[in-house]
Amino acid sequence: MDIPGQSSILEATRLGETAFSAMEVSGSETADKTPSPGAGSEFLVDEEAASTCPLLTPSPPAGAFHISLTAVARPPGMAYEHQISPSITDPELSSSLPGLDGAPGFTAMNDANVPAHDSSPAIEDGPSGAFPGVAATLESSSSSSSVLHEPTVCAQLLNSHHYAHLTKGPDVAAFVCQENGGKSPLSAIQLAVSPSAKDYPFLNWNWRIIRRISFLGAMSLIVATACAVIAIMVSIPKSCKPAHEWWQGTLFYEIFPASFMDSNADGVGDFPGMLQHMKYLDNLGVRVVHLNSIFAADHYPDHFAHPKNLLEIDPSLGTLKDFQAVVSILHQRNISVVVDLPVAEAIHVLAGSDVTTYNDTSHEETYTKAIFADAEDDIIAEAAEFWLNQGIDGFYLKGLEYVVHGSDFSDSIIRWRKLIDKFPSRILMCSMAAINALDFDANLRHMVLSHMDLVDVYINISSANAGTEIKEQVNKIFFGPVFGSRPNYPWIHWNMGSVETDRLVNRLQTANGSLAALLFNMMLPGTTSVFYGDEIGLENYHNIEHPDVDHPRQVVPMHWTDGPGLGFTTSRVLPWVSPSVSHTTVSNGLQQAIGKMSDLRNDNPVIYMNGVWKEGQIRPNYYISYADNDIVVMERFYPRRHMYIVVTNLAPHKQVRDLSYIYFGGTIKVDLLGRTGQYITFRSLTLYPGETIVLQLDN
Repeated sequence: MDIPGQSSILEATRLGETAFSAMEVSGSETADKTPSPGAGSEFLVDEEAASTCPLLTPSPPAGAFHISLTAVARPPGMAYEHQISPSITDPELSSSLPGLDGAPGFTAMNDANVPAHDSSPAIEDGPSGAFPGVAATLESSSSSSSVLHEPTVCAQLLNSHHYAHLTKGPDVAAFVCQENGGKSPLSAIQLAVSPSAKDYPFLNWNWRIIRRISFLGAMSLIVATACAVIAIMVSIPKSCKPAHEWWQGTLFYEIFPASFMDSNADGVGDFPGMLQHMKYLDNLGVRVVHLNSIFAADHYPDHFAHPKNLLEIDPSLGTLKDFQAVVSILHQRNISVVVDLPVAEAIHVLAGSDVTTYNDTSHEETYTKAIFADAEDDIIAEAAEFWLNQGIDGFYLKGLEYVVHGSDFSDSIIRWRKLIDKFPSRILMCSMAAINALDFDANLRHMVLSHMDLVDVYINISSANAGTEIKEQVNKIFFGPVFGSRPNYPWIHWNMGSVETDRLVNRLQTANGSLAALLFNMMLPGTTSVFYGDEIGLENYHNIEHPDVDHPRQVVPMHWTDGPGLGFTTSRVLPWVSPSVSHTTVSNGLQQAIGKMSDLRNDNPVIYMNGVWKEGQIRPNYYISYADNDIVVMERFYPRRHMYIVVTNLAPHKQVRDLSYIYFGGTIKVDLLGRTGQYITFRSLTLYPGETIVLQLDN
């Protein structure tokens, strides 16, 4: 336990020893004199001690000692020369020191209890011959002999040479103080312990290595922190967009290869011809090419719907190497490839039936038993694996709705899905007709939906009430009982025309309304599709001279120019099917609005996302706010994003609407009149026939 004031006394004792050993006193001058109060036992000045302790009382001048120290041999343990008088001791120190004033643990210093040391050399003080005892000092007054006021004691305490043990050994018995009548000096108490190197083990540490390790550690930490900051900065996404797969929210472009481009002047389109228009696909913003009816068939392309072999490409389209070249070039342009896989026709071929149409329900059971009888003879799985090895990114299971009643139908779907999953990022898609055909078994329908990536939905637009029909069909899909906003269900693949339907322009009131309808289609949540030629308003083929000839009316040649041959083939060659009329030709470039809409779609999750995840469900992020027989208005929204709307006029005449009670105004992003960037209001909105405007609303 620390005693108040004890530390200062010990320090003064150490400093006093140094001063005592360094001074000389003349014995002759002190032999006949009795020290006066305040002048006895004074030490010489220790300049070094005084300089280091400026706040203590300075030492008196030299020559104030009563004894000569020249004849004194310094004992190993120097005694404290003056005993502290109880009368001048600090009351707090007296009360705190154990055994003080005769208390237990403290031995009073007097002549009676100081042992004699006959062997010690006597220290003479002139004629008197000895120092006074310590006990006398305790009895003196504070004014004459107090160690707290006497300069001699201060000098002894400050002397650095007296930092030693104060013991009661025989070597110090001869030391007495003059003021106490020659009594024995203070002994029997040890006030300090000399420091040892063992008390400071850190002095032996290898500080050079410690400093080096500390420096290297600090530098390593700085470098690691800098690398972590750089890694975080690099990994931060450039834009905050919800992730989606390549088939989700992108633009599909469905191509009938025999009618797209003829490269060898035989009147039939081919794969080398497709390679000549890759830039056109890029300009449209196409991300997936959907190829239908590429397999070998008798009298191809007239009977394209009845392939005879699912492992061969029809020679009219080119070779397998030509097909591989198309797939490779499309992949280099970041465009995926999906191929039709005619499931129902494969069943028909395997059954060996004489029925010429696979949708003949009277033979449906025969077909399904044949295809699903043995998994080892599954020609669908065989064909799928073959084309996957050629780089195909997915399949459209055509005619699946005609085989859903097979006893092993579910096993086949699961087997095909497992095969597809062996190839990363490959997809399966089917038509909404196949899902509707499973209404008899909800569990089976759920199984099929869980194994598909896309479901193709056809929007059938009539010429009478297009706006109302669009609203009803879209709401039926998203708010109907089939999908139920399940997160693991496939995305919707919207189309307004395909190889199985009439041309879009033939179902609208206005001839140039197909482009407006497609822009509206591309604003729907999910994945959208464009059938080749609808972007330029191709019509169905009309065989006026031979109406009995059964040609597919919708797969007419593509128009690339306005001249002879239409850019599809040479002017001296007739295409395999008669050309039709195009209402939006390449020369006016209006079809480039598809490319602008595709870019806007790809950059905005408001448009390409199929819904908003909330409370464990995917909720649709669209709302058809206005619809009549001619006009349809739909808004798209997403959390913390600008709202977009699309306004479409499908009427054959100009329309003026006041929609200011719904919206105030917005900035045009896509339109057909070149007004991109302009701000318009909805108070008096004017729309021309077949016009669509896409706007970004105010915040």
